[in-house]
Amino acid sequence: SLDLCCSLSTKGYFFKDFTKIDGNFSDVCQREQSELLECSGERDLAHLLISYRLSELIRKLKSISSLKIRREFSSEIRHLLWGKRFWTKSYCVISVGDGATTAIIEQYIRNQRPN
Repeated sequence: SLDLCCSLSTKGYFFKDFTKIDGNFSDVCQREQSELLECSGERDLAHLLISYRLSELIRKLKSISSLKIRREFSSEIRHLLWGKRFWTKSYCVISVGDGATTAIIEQYIRNQRPN
């Protein structure tokens, strides 16, 4: 599940009745093969608990890339691995917003490449 908090970009009080927006969020979740488990909030903040299979996407990305890398570079990487595992079980997800735009994150990722 994913706990999502969305801050409004408005001045002052906005949400009076969450039942109206709850239905909109629920419809979008259904279209995206996820489920809105809970929705509530404050005057300028929406809290959503969403059942979403992000972990499944990450598992597939790691599994497929690991298989392809192992096929191509088996002899070079075999002695570097901790057992049979290529990727760790952990991962980090960071949102992109006003403070960290997509361009900033792209530049950050490009700068992680070895020289």
